Amino acid sequence: MNRTSLLAVVAVVAVAALAWDWIEGRPDAPPAPSGPVASTLARPGGPPSTTGFAPPGGAPVTPAVNFLKPAAVRETATALSREFTAAKSYKALYDRLKDSPEGRTPEGQYYLYQMLRACATVADRKSAFAPTRGLSPTMLQERRERVLAELPEGSVVRDRRLAALDQLSVDRCEGMGGITIAESELNGLLKAAALGGDPKARLVQAEAEMWAERRSANSNRPGFVRPTLNDTQLEAVKGAFTSRDPEAIALAGNLLTQQFRDVSLRLGTDTEPVDPSAIRNAAFLLACEYGYPCGANAPAVLSGCAIQGRCGVATLADYLYYFSASPYEAQAIDRYRAILRQVSDSGDTSGLAFARLPSVINAATTTTTVVSPGTSTPRK
Repeated sequence: MNRTSLLAVVAVVAVAALAWDWIEGRPDAPPAPSGPVASTLARPGGPPSTTGFAPPGGAPVTPAVNFLKPAAVRETATALSREFTAAKSYKALYDRLKDSPEGRTPEGQYYLYQMLRACATVADRKSAFAPTRGLSPTMLQERRERVLAELPEGSVVRDRRLAALDQLSVDRCEGMGGITIAESELNGLLKAAALGGDPKARLVQAEAEMWAERRSANSNRPGFVRPTLNDTQLEAVKGAFTSRDPEAIALAGNLLTQQFRDVSLRLGTDTEPVDPSAIRNAAFLLACEYGYPCGANAPAVLSGCAIQGRCGVATLADYLYYFSASPYEAQAIDRYRAILRQVSDSGDTSGLAFARLPSVINAATTTTTVVSPGTSTPRK
């Protein structure tokens, strides 16, 4: 080695040593992340079912542990609730419940209401609180055509997306097209179920009342007015969590995504308002712990695969962790879920604090995310 080459090597080594000393000795250098934060930041760009993930020229990366997965599932859903959520067609269940003792129980009345609201013709409908059936057939067909045009035949992702679209396209109202009901009779089912103490019915009724009040407020004031919740409706939200009814918990979390004009939720000892998306997902994951269907066939998982190509996960927790939630939001979801779990397990609702505060913003619209068969998208 000539002298010039030797000096160059020495210079490179010296610069590297100085850089290392500077990084190690810098007083304001942040500590390396540890615990759940470290695992979140270290997660690879795909779900754990993605095989062969490796940086160029490197060994495969082991996916980080998904701390959003429930440690255990405690089945608290009733047999009727499980039957309804698993039904690919409502016809048989509807025929069994109508004019039967089971159909006259509060929960039976609630599910009759849900099936009729989704499938029956309401000849005298006056309310704008109309049923939501997820993605429309037209939207599903357009998405299918795009998938067929954009992805090559034989593609694994194409097959998964088409399969998800098939599941989302199932018509649960098949065979119920000839049923007609008066709106007063339909609403009577919901009211009876709520008065009977069904927590799901109380939430759906609270949501309907909430949006009726908002429509009235909008008609009397210029511009967009956010909804509000009265004390009875707030008690319905609290009661959903203490009931440990998984569908009621999911409904409550979805309702709390709204930004109300005079109500703000605080969790635990937090003094700041909750993150709306994080509270919804935390409630949904808590519902999963109590037996709500959160596997590969969960609507959010199917929609993510069919619409956005986010396929290959087996649970809602995996979908949120690997595809949907940012590292910050994943931490918030986990923290919120722990607080909500404490409320549910103890029956103590002091961890849910609803502050009566005036709204700062009244001009922006909000979006309701459909999370269960009992959720509706309000019309503006």
